[in-house]
Amino acid sequence: MRVTFRPTIPADIPFLTNRPLPSRIQAITAEIEGRIIGLGGFAFQPDGTVIAFAEISDEARKYPVAIHRAGLMAMDLIARSRRQFVVAEAQPGNPAAERWLLRLGFTPTEIMGRKAYVWERAEHVAQPV
Repeated sequence: MRVTFRPTIPADIPFLTNRPLPSRIQAITAEIEGRIIGLGGFAFQPDGTVIAFAEISDEARKYPVAIHRAGLMAMDLIARSRRQFVVAEAQPGNPAAERWLLRLGFTPTEIMGRKAYVWERAEHVAQPV
């Protein structure tokens, strides 16, 4: 079976949550034979914060290369959006989630007492003098 990817549409949102979304998202949906196995991308908060998210089923975890490919596709979405910062949290107790965020270019930090990961646009990062 092959994992395919497509832009997320409103009908995919119940895979993520059964409540209305609190913000606008831009995401990618992963499918196998028409079944959604994952959804991930970015949520654009009203205050300007951009949050990376991923909801990955147990079935999707059998396809780590596809998961990484989807992550790269999502990072391309954010690069094209020209946003400067993206914030993410790793799934608690999942060391693979932390490794994945690091591989995608996120840097660990602490925000309001919680471990978080931040991606910054390269040309925005201050260079040492």
